Parts: sequence; C-alpha cells; structure tokens
Amino acid sequence: MRQYFHTAAEEAAFASASYELLAIIDAILQVKHELASGRYGRHFVAFTDGSCTPYAAHSPEGPGGWATILFGSRGERWEMHGEIPATTSNRAEVCGLLAALACLPVGANLGLQSDSRYLVDHVRAGCRANDNHGLWAEVREMLVAKDIHLTASWVPAHCGLRHNERADALASGRIRYSRLRAR
Repeated sequence: MRQYFHTAAEEAAFASASYELLAIIDAILQVKHELASGRYGRHFVAFTDGSCTPYAAHSPEGPGGWATILFGSRGERWEMHGEIPATTSNRAEVCGLLAALACLPVGANLGLQSDSRYLVDHVRAGCRANDNHGLWAEVREMLVAKDIHLTASWVPAHCGLRHNERADALASGRIRYSRLRAR
C-alpha cells in the first residue's frame, strides 16, 4: 500500500480510508502512477457512474459497481472500474468520483460529467451531504490534500452520450461480474 502514496499529505488523507476507497486504490494504481509522471498536464475530464442491484438502491444489501473514464488535456483516455460488495446507488456514484480524484496529480483541475443529480448537486454544494458522511469526507480530504479544483456538470442518462453510456456499461458490468463470482 505504501507505494501508492507520493507525498506525506496523500498518505495522511488515506490513513482512515473506507473499504470502498481501499478497493478503489487497488483498481486505479496503474493510472495513478502514469499520471504522476506529469506528462499529461493538469486538466482532466471524467465521466463517472455508479450502479447497484435494484434491491440495494436505498440500503446496502447487494453488490454495486463504479466506473470512471478519465480524459487528459490532449485526448488521452483511461478507464477504471471496480465492484463494491454491499452498497447503495449513491455510494457507488461517489466511488466513481473518488476513483477519479485518487489518481489525479497534485494541483489538477477536474471537470466531472455525471448523470447522477445526487453527485453533481453535492459537488456543487462543496461536497457536503446529509448522508454518506464518510465518503464525502474522503472526497473533501482528497480535494484539500491534493489541491484539486473540481467542477461538475450534469448530463442526461441513457440518451446516447458515448462516454456516459460507456461508464454506465462498465459500472453495471461490475455487478454482473460480482454475481458470477459469487456462484
């Protein structure tokens, strides 16, 4: 785990990480190390999505998945996705954002694109929420520790926006994968 951190501030930000964030770190290590080189600049756009089984939409009773498609300023593209054993839709959405933030270099600017009103509205409100306090605290800690400037835009779901549809497919695919593994 120690090879993940590039600075003491990053290590401190992850000292009390949730199980969701620890799973995300495993999934994004390669991208994080690539971006740490500085070759890709400081401006990024991320399409994120979270998904869960229908019966887990409002209580963490079933598996979920998250996905992030990250674009660099010159069109570079990275896809990351993972599963969460027990989650809600909103928690899975925040995990997609955490994945994007976790791999960005210090001082980056991120334009978030999401079909989740929950996610976009809470980012616009300073990453404060009445629920999922731990995950939103991790988002705020990461923003501060890595000096990331974050903006968010809502995009409509399931209307043919290529990168949003791909993020949805990746997140949903993680649920199917986790169900197959459980058999």
